[in-house]
Amino acid sequence: MSDIVEYTDCEEAAPALCEHDPAPSGWWSKPRNRFFLIGLLVVLLLAGLITAFALRNTTSNVLPPPTETPEESSPIDSPTATPESSTGSTEASVSTPSTDIPSIERLIDFFSDQDPATASDLLDTESPQYRAMAWLAQDVQQNQYTFASASDRIVQRGVLAVFYHSTFGATQWANSTSWLDSAASECTWYGVTCADGTTTVTSLILKDNNLVGELPRELGLLSTLEELTMFENTIGGTIPSTFGQLTLLKTLSLDYNALFGSIPDAIGQLLNLEYLDLNDNSLVGNIPNNFTFMSHLKSLWLKNNNLSGPIPLSITAAISLTSLYLDGNALTGTIPSEIGFLIRMQEMNLYSNQLTGSLPTELGELVDCNFLVLAQNQFLGPIPATLGFAESMVGISVTNNIMTGTIPSTLGLLLDLRFLQLDGNEFTGVMPAEICDLNLPVNDANSLVADCEGPNPEIECTCCSNCPPSWGG
Repeated sequence: MSDIVEYTDCEEAAPALCEHDPAPSGWWSKPRNRFFLIGLLVVLLLAGLITAFALRNTTSNVLPPPTETPEESSPIDSPTATPESSTGSTEASVSTPSTDIPSIERLIDFFSDQDPATASDLLDTESPQYRAMAWLAQDVQQNQYTFASASDRIVQRGVLAVFYHSTFGATQWANSTSWLDSAASECTWYGVTCADGTTTVTSLILKDNNLVGELPRELGLLSTLEELTMFENTIGGTIPSTFGQLTLLKTLSLDYNALFGSIPDAIGQLLNLEYLDLNDNSLVGNIPNNFTFMSHLKSLWLKNNNLSGPIPLSITAAISLTSLYLDGNALTGTIPSEIGFLIRMQEMNLYSNQLTGSLPTELGELVDCNFLVLAQNQFLGPIPATLGFAESMVGISVTNNIMTGTIPSTLGLLLDLRFLQLDGNEFTGVMPAEICDLNLPVNDANSLVADCEGPNPEIECTCCSNCPPSWGG
């Protein structure tokens, strides 16, 4: 039996077979080494993908952002809004000047915010408001106005443009020199005045200039206005309640127009007003009873309208009042006894109303009054003797009332009297000698008039300049 040989080396036993031995050997033969290598490859692959994605984003971020168009811009929240304030970031890029100039959409939003009641008009392409905004959009572009740098100018020019279109400036005005000329300051537009050395509009005076149409609410936004004078035109519509916002206004003169509706209560908010003239319109309703704090008011002229109701008691609190014209209306009630508080009164005309009651004795306290016209009413009772103490009186008329009694001799104390008209009443007696001794104009038929006509006159008068037929005769 042969000896068994034990081989420990493959090459020694069968070298040829060793070349094809499929069994693994060395570093790769270990499973954990294979897993490590595969994991490393996966990590490297993911890292490569992440790096490529980051590089692509970086490239896109350096491209210029899309230009914001005016239509895409958000409406401003305030006249002084800026790109920085709207984003809330101090690191936001600064916009070029052109992007700060408001578009028509932003202008409409802005003026709607100022007065929401005009929002629908601003969106109506046929309205004066929209036409004004269309012009203003071009105007701010030409003048490079922004809300941040020129909000006051935008408001002024916008309001004046609305007014121009609302009163048919382009086709009706007699003089519209420089109006809506973008190259001209609004201070040079016909009828517009600004404070010295500024572009702040303080007065708008367009008397007898053939204005038609209506007064727009937007005029109330001219907060620096001190005078608004437009008498002798053909302006219709109502007086805007927004006029109450013109708190610096001293003169409001809209007489001889075609205004209708009532006088807005907001007039009582004009505490600096000195002259209010609404004569010769078609205003109706009661006179507002809110003059209590209008201590600067000097002239209140409301004659020749269709006003009704009583004389407001608050008028007697307007202690600076020197001229009161309420004639030619349909006022009722009595003259309040507090009328004596108006010690600066110089002219009082209540002619042709439906006032009644007795004349208050306090009329004698109007020591500066020159003219007192109470004719064509329904006043009763006698002439108060105290009227003779109104020492500055030049003329008195109580014609065509239902007054009775005798003529007080105290009227002879009125040494400046030039006319005394007593006819059309039920006075009796003799004209006092003290009155006949006054230096009344002898050639003026209206200087001393009483019911002294006929053989049996109600008043016996040898010095009267005119004796028309007796009341009812």
